[in-house]
Amino acid sequence: LIEEVKNDYDYILIDTPPVLASFDAILISKFVKQFLVVVSYGKTKKSDFDELVRQFNNNNIEILGVIFNKIKKNSNVDCLLVVVHLLSKKSKSNEAQYNRASHIARELNKYEQEIFKSMEKRTIIVGDFNMQPYEAGICSGYGFNATMSANHAAKMTREVDGEIVYFYYNPMWSLMGANKLVQGTYYNSSDKDDHAIYWYSFDLVLLRPCYIKKFSWDYFEIVEKTEKYNFVPNTTIDKKKFSDHLPIKFEILGG
Repeated sequence: LIEEVKNDYDYILIDTPPVLASFDAILISKFVKQFLVVVSYGKTKKSDFDELVRQFNNNNIEILGVIFNKIKKNSNVDCLLVVVHLLSKKSKSNEAQYNRASHIARELNKYEQEIFKSMEKRTIIVGDFNMQPYEAGICSGYGFNATMSANHAAKMTREVDGEIVYFYYNPMWSLMGANKLVQGTYYNSSDKDDHAIYWYSFDLVLLRPCYIKKFSWDYFEIVEKTEKYNFVPNTTIDKKKFSDHLPIKFEILGG
């Protein structure tokens, strides 16, 4: 059945029973690429989640992200962490990417209004946006409204066409063009528009202004290698052995 329909849809979602209560998820992993894990907010035990990750690692199952459900409007949410993987330039136009980013940004704003009572939004978005920091979907007031300027982001909002929009701060700008071998998370030497960019910052972390002073600049970096693996053995990413995107790591100090 999966083979019959996979060419007709961009994404196919399959709902499985709880991982720790059934082997269905492990068995079906042979037919899917990635898993989204649904976690009950304030209810799922950390030990159960750790066991799920252990089972997935043992079976080489990739976790795309985590979805929290059963969050009540009056829940005391310390931080809203959003993990995204947006449309690829290989399959969608810049316009389609912008439209999707704009839609997601609006939906997140609605959700923030429900769970955060004050103007201070405590949201962090991280993942593969498949857009550069300067593209409209990221920095436009109708997109994520993410700026490179900490001073402007600290003002929390700006007015666009009479509408108040909230800032995200994008620290990824600091790594672009750095005097290092790696200057982005994705490498491409054959830009379709003949742009001499090569390193693209498609993977981003966007912070609401309350996290600017808590952001650890010493820890923030694009990960080129670990103790066991070198993702960039020469001058480009080893896409045959690893992902075609490099990971980024960041830390928020003091909670």
